[in-house]
Amino acid sequence: MKKLDIKNILFDFGGTLDTNGIHWSEMYWDAYEASTFSIDKKEYEKAYVAANKKMADGQIQKDYDFKKTIETQISYQLAELMNKGYLAENKKSQHLQEILDHAYIRVQQNISKSAVLLKTLKDKNIRLGLVSNFHGNMPKVLEVFGIAQFFDVVIDSTLLGISKPDPDIFRAAIKAMNIKAEETAVVGDSYTRDIEAAREAGCKTIWIKGRSWSAYTGNETADFITDDIHKIINTL
Repeated sequence: MKKLDIKNILFDFGGTLDTNGIHWSEMYWDAYEASTFSIDKKEYEKAYVAANKKMADGQIQKDYDFKKTIETQISYQLAELMNKGYLAENKKSQHLQEILDHAYIRVQQNISKSAVLLKTLKDKNIRLGLVSNFHGNMPKVLEVFGIAQFFDVVIDSTLLGISKPDPDIFRAAIKAMNIKAEETAVVGDSYTRDIEAAREAGCKTIWIKGRSWSAYTGNETADFITDDIHKIINTL
């Protein structure tokens, strides 16, 4: 197996540390299917897109933890479906709680495992940073999950004003950590936003190839490809 000679790792958060390669559209869909709410997937996906647009309009406060963040997003999805007549208003609270509980329990399980990985990497004297397209509350999310201490730098796109796939977001992390791009690997689940952008910034790349919103159809030229984030330890 090809080994990567790196001293630093920049992690993505959403779809990577919190879901181990499962896109959040699919995470939510699993939760919908586990609930008592019956909805066609294509109609759900429309609601997912509409809710994402609302999430980008500054609705998330800096003191929101992750559970409050996804609760807000699910609420927007259900409001959209209710407006289209797929959901009775008196059932919204019940389904919101069902979907939220299912999704959040899975995230807690994934974060617990990710914490073990992060500690292992730190024990190997690898410096860690986090680069995420998020809502301005990433520091609070990491604090509540108990993993903030693992990262030398946390880049939240809303706070920085730059979003992936702009490679400057990775350059900002590299500058803040005072490290070299060629000695740094970026770990993420999105090929375009994480892998291609990181490569343009001069970094090595580790792609978590999981369940995506849509399949990537280009050339898979990441330095390391895996279906499980915890396997990245094998390539160092």
